[in-house]
Amino acid sequence: MINDFSGGANADTDNRFPENSGLINDTQLYENGLQAFQEYNPLGHDFYGDVGDERFNNERKLYHQKY
Repeated sequence: MINDFSGGANADTDNRFPENSGLINDTQLYENGLQAFQEYNPLGHDFYGDVGDERFNNERKLYHQKY
């Protein structure tokens, strides 16, 4: 298994993302994949606030939530 998550990296560092600016976790491809992941898995829809780090500011929190 390979862990290839790099949401905090610049989008232009990975040729799988057509965007040339911003972070990977702000690309449309990332958002589409995250939406599919959340629809399939029981996750809460919580977001970070403004935490002073552009990798996390107002991004979705990913964690398992038991109901």
